[in-house]
Amino acid sequence: MNRSIPKRHHFVPEMLQKRFVNEQGGLWTYDSRRADSGVRADMPGNLFLEGHLYTHVGKDGAKDVSLEQDFSRLEGLADPLISKMIDATTKNRVPLLTADERVIWDEFFLQQWRRVPDLRDELMSVDAYRRAIEEAINDFSNTIRPVSSVVRDKYLAPDKVKRGRNNLHVNTLKSQSTKIRNALAGRGLLFARVRNPRKSLILSSRPVVKVTSGAVKLLSDERVHAWLAISPSLAVSPGYYGAGTATIDLTDDQVRLMNLAFAEQSSQIAGKSEALVKSLSPYVGKAMDISRPRR
Repeated sequence: MNRSIPKRHHFVPEMLQKRFVNEQGGLWTYDSRRADSGVRADMPGNLFLEGHLYTHVGKDGAKDVSLEQDFSRLEGLADPLISKMIDATTKNRVPLLTADERVIWDEFFLQQWRRVPDLRDELMSVDAYRRAIEEAINDFSNTIRPVSSVVRDKYLAPDKVKRGRNNLHVNTLKSQSTKIRNALAGRGLLFARVRNPRKSLILSSRPVVKVTSGAVKLLSDERVHAWLAISPSLAVSPGYYGAGTATIDLTDDQVRLMNLAFAEQSSQIAGKSEALVKSLSPYVGKAMDISRPRR
C-alpha cells in the first residue's frame, strides 16, 4: 500500500480551525449525531474530517487523491489572504485584495461551500443514491436485456454503493461552474465584525450560511449573502455590485442569529467558548435530517 496517500481529509481546513482555538489551543465541539457525548474538548486535527472523502477509487481499486491535493494547495494560497483580512479589519482598515488574490479567495470560498459532507448528504443521501442505481438497473433490465440477481446484487452491494456515491461527489467537486464564479467575481466583499469581546462566532460542519431576502436565492442577486466565519470575530460574504469592499459591525443579536444559522444547518459545531457551544447545542442539526448516515 502506498503510505503517501492521505487518508484523513479535512473538509473544514485545519488552518481555519486553528483561528478559532481557545487559550489552550483547543476547541469545544458538539456533534448532533453523537449527542450522548455532549460538549467536549478536542483539537483541530481531529475535527471536521472524513476518511478518503476526496479520494476517487477506480474500477481496479486504484486511489486517486488529486482532489485532496488540489484542496491542500488551495488552502495554502488562501491562508495568507485570511490573515490579511483579519489583520486589516482588526486595525479598522478595509481589506483590499489584488485581482489574483480575489480569484484565489473566490475559489476557496466556493469550494468551502460545496465540499462538505452535510451538503453532499442533503443533495444525495446514501439511500437516494442506491435508489437511483436500482432504478437504472430496472430500466436497463426492462428496455435492453434482463439483469440477473447476481449482477443486481453486485451493483447494489453496500461497499459498491458507497464507492460510487463518493466517486460522484469527487467528480462533481472537480467540475467548474462558470456562472457561479462570474457571479462571485462581479460582486464586492462584505466583512462583518464582532466588536463585543465577550461574543464570538463558531465554526460548523456546513460553514457557509446563505441569507436571502424574500424569494431570491441566486448568488447573482446582491440581496443574497453567504457568510463564512474566518475567525471568532470576522465573517465574509459576497458584497454588492460596484461597491468594492465594505465592513459592517454586528450587534450582539446579529452574532447570535448568525451562530444559530450555522448551527441549525450543520451536524457539528466547534468554537473557543464552552458556554457558547453548550448554548447552541440544542439547535445543531435542527434544519437537517441528522438521521442520515454520513458514510
